[in-house]
Amino acid sequence: MSHDTDNEREAVQMYKTLRALKEGVDFMVNQLIRGNYLTTSTFTNNLLHLNRAFEPVQARMAVPGVMAVLLREDVLLAADLIATGRAIAMMNNFLVCVTGQEADGIPEKT
Repeated sequence: MSHDTDNEREAVQMYKTLRALKEGVDFMVNQLIRGNYLTTSTFTNNLLHLNRAFEPVQARMAVPGVMAVLLREDVLLAADLIATGRAIAMMNNFLVCVTGQEADGIPEKT
């Protein structure tokens, strides 16, 4: 078996894992979109949970070959993952701007 075949199999497995992780992320995104929050701290807490849930997605997207498989097999999933990551980054930056400080789980402002 060639090294390329092994890499392709790993990328396909990673694709399946991404689809499963995306379901959990989608649940949290929908909760943040549709939720009726009584306090901003509850919303912020849920956003931090979303941020942490998306970390393994980002790590897997960075694995060589995974994005190539995603773009070949499911371009909509690839676009959705990229857009979700950007939306999370935007919300994280907003929280940093509003609070004036970094929060646990929120990357530093660049």
